[in-house]
Amino acid sequence: MKRPAFLFYPGDWLHDSALRACSLPARGLAIEVICLMHQGSPYGHLTLPALSNDGAKDILRPVLPNILARMVGASEDDVEQLLDELLSVGVFSRDAHGIIFSRRMIRDEQVRERRASGGFQSLNNPAVPRPKASLKDTLRSSSGGSFGGSPSFAVASSSSKISSSEFEENSDEVSANSRKKKHHKPSPEASKLAALLRSEILKNKPDFRVTQAQERSWARTADLTIRLDGRTYEQLAKLVAWTQRDEFWRSNVLSMETLRRKFDQLQMKQSAADARKPNTSADDYFKSGRVLPQTGADQVRISQIICQRNGWLGHEIIWALEAAIGYQAKRMPEATLEQVGEWLVRAYQEHQNTKGQFAVGIKKFLTEARYPSTVRTTRTSNPASRALADMEAS
Repeated sequence: MKRPAFLFYPGDWLHDSALRACSLPARGLAIEVICLMHQGSPYGHLTLPALSNDGAKDILRPVLPNILARMVGASEDDVEQLLDELLSVGVFSRDAHGIIFSRRMIRDEQVRERRASGGFQSLNNPAVPRPKASLKDTLRSSSGGSFGGSPSFAVASSSSKISSSEFEENSDEVSANSRKKKHHKPSPEASKLAALLRSEILKNKPDFRVTQAQERSWARTADLTIRLDGRTYEQLAKLVAWTQRDEFWRSNVLSMETLRRKFDQLQMKQSAADARKPNTSADDYFKSGRVLPQTGADQVRISQIICQRNGWLGHEIIWALEAAIGYQAKRMPEATLEQVGEWLVRAYQEHQNTKGQFAVGIKKFLTEARYPSTVRTTRTSNPASRALADMEAS
């Protein structure tokens, strides 16, 4: 029969450094998860009711983020982000089968089962953590009380609360087996991947906080990804580098757990991005004639069309592109405004390919005029324009 309640120590909750490092929404999700783990089987694991396999061992079913999101009434993205936060600091752990569990709840349950199996005499077992009150004091108070309480009742009452320090000092034997199975030692490749992710994140945000515990957790996750998921070191290393260069994913992939969970999605995005990479320079593209049709529109309209096609959002980018078109058009008198705008687009793509992760954003690229001031290989049939270009080049 499931127990209706479990012990909760407010002092341990308030002074746990890992929990204090988490945000308030993450701590709120932790309470929900603990309650679900209390109902889980085995105890302390975030699982759905097990399925029997024709009398054989039960099949455990982990509670996946999308299911947990429905249970707690939140979006799947929020739940995934908060779970990553809790797992990265060690509030919860994940086993080789992807099941999230609480180490503390498992240890508490092991102690409870030992006491329940031995009853009053279990306190004579040195492997069972001792209560604050001594056995002699407990027996004296129970036998001398006016209510005639039984010894077993007195023991159960006095041992219902154990301090955090006593528990840690006396639970070595209880958790010895769990520690042995706790983690498979990560491979050297997995440790390199964890270090690579850390260095790439710090390139984007030098003050980003990555603890040693987080990096060890990333190494274990990378090891599971290689051993169980069948991914290669080269695939993961390439994906780590790409996500931290991408303007969107660099702020959304901040742990190896997220990289593992979204591996297929990220790999498809990476392949699509690679397919869009230009094979020619901006000057070659201009000479090829693959530019916007000449519509005669003004600079503002042309800038709006180009920004919409390339997914550049915001009035500031439109204004920066408009100014850049006007500036560059004076140096490309043979080109229309549409051609100048498209040439600037290709110049920015060439800048991205050349600089890689050190490439600047489109707004900074345009406002600081980091594009070439002239089209070096393009000549005009207009003698006056050609003479002006030769003067500028000299």
